[in-house]
Amino acid sequence: MKRRKSRRGVQRKPRRQARAQPAAPTRDVDRDAEPLADSGLRPLLERYCRLAAVKQAALGPDHAELSVPPAERPFFRDRASLRVAFSLDALERDPDAEIAVLGSPFLSQLIEAIRARGARLSLGLIAPALPTPSDPGDVELTIPVRDGTARLGTTRSAVHPVGRLSVLELLLSHLRDKSAERAAARRALAERELAAELGRLDRYFESILKEQSDPEAVETVTALAERRRTEEIRRSQVKAVVHPLQLIEAAVLIQRAEWQLEAAPPRKRRATFSAQRPLGSAGAAPWIMACPHCGRPPAILVICRHDHCACEACSHRCSVCAEDFCADHGIAQCRVDAQPACDEHVRVCPSCRLEHCTAHEGVCSEGEGHTACSACLAPCGSCGRVVCNRHAERSHAAAPKGSRRLCAACLRHCEGGTNEPVGVDEVAHCASCGKTVCTAHQGVCAVDGQVHCSPHLRRTDQSQRLVCARHRAACALESGTLFAADEVGACPICGKGVCQTHRAACAHCGRSVCAADVSAEARRCATCAQLAAVSDLPQAVVAAALAATGSGPKASRRWRMARDRSHVVVEMDLGWKQTAVVTLRQGDNAPDGVVKHSPLGSRKRSP
Repeated sequence: MKRRKSRRGVQRKPRRQARAQPAAPTRDVDRDAEPLADSGLRPLLERYCRLAAVKQAALGPDHAELSVPPAERPFFRDRASLRVAFSLDALERDPDAEIAVLGSPFLSQLIEAIRARGARLSLGLIAPALPTPSDPGDVELTIPVRDGTARLGTTRSAVHPVGRLSVLELLLSHLRDKSAERAAARRALAERELAAELGRLDRYFESILKEQSDPEAVETVTALAERRRTEEIRRSQVKAVVHPLQLIEAAVLIQRAEWQLEAAPPRKRRATFSAQRPLGSAGAAPWIMACPHCGRPPAILVICRHDHCACEACSHRCSVCAEDFCADHGIAQCRVDAQPACDEHVRVCPSCRLEHCTAHEGVCSEGEGHTACSACLAPCGSCGRVVCNRHAERSHAAAPKGSRRLCAACLRHCEGGTNEPVGVDEVAHCASCGKTVCTAHQGVCAVDGQVHCSPHLRRTDQSQRLVCARHRAACALESGTLFAADEVGACPICGKGVCQTHRAACAHCGRSVCAADVSAEARRCATCAQLAAVSDLPQAVVAAALAATGSGPKASRRWRMARDRSHVVVEMDLGWKQTAVVTLRQGDNAPDGVVKHSPLGSRKRSP
């Protein structure tokens, strides 16, 4: 048993020697495997392993296992070991392995571990070749001040730290060479995506502009399109993030001069402008004069209304108060007239969400009277009140009075058509359903003279008159034909409604009855054909008949009478072969019609 253990112990030594040299082949990754990582990341990992005593075991030419010491485990989520894949093949063989690629969690953890061991090298003060002048005579401000003067304030010298950052070149594949190529490729891809997105935005806003007929609406949509294009261009800019690892710094003597700038009355604005130059081993360098706002060499100095200075390139003069201001304290263009305005006179229009100056500000009459830019304000086409675009809507082009700008109080929707917007002075309420209908989708019933929407009106078949549902009628003898209510009357005999075509006049009583109740040969209605002699007429009927004929009472008179659905027909003998036929409505003592018959003919007279 002891011999076996000794033999095993002898066999383990060459294995340790064989595994003691894994670093050399790890640099030569299999050419057939598709690499995941940049070629510079693997040497960086090996340098870190040597620095932090991390054991690295090769599991393959593109696959390694790291044994992390306790001091380094907090950087790798407290793991004692982890596996790293440098190619797609290795990642397929070991899906749980970490990938060494830009943007991966493993690379972020590796950078944090390296930065924890970052170094700072201080070179101390770089001594100047000449002593510091106490009162330099060459300090002169050669830059003019707009509407102001400059006075030299103080000059002093101080030690300023200067340094150089040693950056991780491997993160960007050698910042000078490969990073430029990769940045160019990313920029080209971003430009293609930006062109596609801008094309989509242009097509979208072009379709919206085609639907706009009002110049103000066109201007608002155009401004919104420009703002969306600017946002998309800014969003598509390519940026690189650099991780500093080592700082090399030194100190140099810097001379600084300050000038007090004062604006001409009555503004009374003050600002300070400074310049500096290094006093190095080669002597005094030229003065560095830069705009404190944008950093560019100024041609003209401008005093901002907030008591600091800027150059002419990053400053403007307010079109309202005529005061100068820098880019941080105002806008370069008003939404209405494209003129600059300071922050005191800048407003944001709640309608178009764009910035404008107070000179182009108005009040919207809707609600509590909020302010808006003058480009979004216009009078209502119906009541004349000034409202903004947010509280206004244009009526439909097919509206009776055309396309108009309407406020909320004057806006209606025609419910008789496609619910299109119209003005309150263009609509009326339908007498049938109560909905609002414009004059283009309404009509007037020929019977009652009231307004109705189009679905509630129909034309009669013969007279072609418009009638509503309440005043439609049908003839009992022609049921398939539509008539107006005043074109059909009830037959006094049968009570059915018949049109004028299917009515005939009784030659005996003079009433207009339906053709079915009139004898074509005798030309008498069915009621007159049933007249029978009576001896005891009601006194009220006798009195009404006598009053209608104008005759006095005679005992020898002969009376005949008949009744139908609506009338009492009385025939009275007037003598000398003359008769009178009187019709009275049921329950009424006033005669409804009188017809006198004689050998000379018949004559109808009004009662």
